[in-house]
Amino acid sequence: QNITLAAEAAGLGICYMGTTWWAANELIELLELPKYVFPVTSLVVGYPAETPALRDRLPLDLIVQQEKYVRLSDEEIRARHAEREVNAWNRYTANAELAQRLADNGITKVTDFYTSKFKYSKELHYEISAMLLETLKKQGFWL
Repeated sequence: QNITLAAEAAGLGICYMGTTWWAANELIELLELPKYVFPVTSLVVGYPAETPALRDRLPLDLIVQQEKYVRLSDEEIRARHAEREVNAWNRYTANAELAQRLADNGITKVTDFYTSKFKYSKELHYEISAMLLETLKKQGFWL
């Protein structure tokens, strides 16, 4: 996070790569990582070619607790996430081709999209989990 903050303060853009674990075997080979070393994250840093609008985030008071844990009801959680859900759905369905594929597959909300074959299916999670377990074992981690 310090690297990220420093880069952004210098006017650089950053992107944490979500594919690091998916490409762990390739990264281990490329970087010639020894046993007991496993790539956890990757960070791309550079001057952005564009300045996209900031993505909405969950309200800080929803995710940060002060001094004690505050248990929210399911209704409160749903209500606090509703606006972000609508914004995300509008962002995805702004692409007419994707909107049509989602409609053709009966996908009507963001949570269904994220667990579908278009994003992160259950089958993909099983496949990646098995691959990660094997890679960790290969790198010397006993699990």
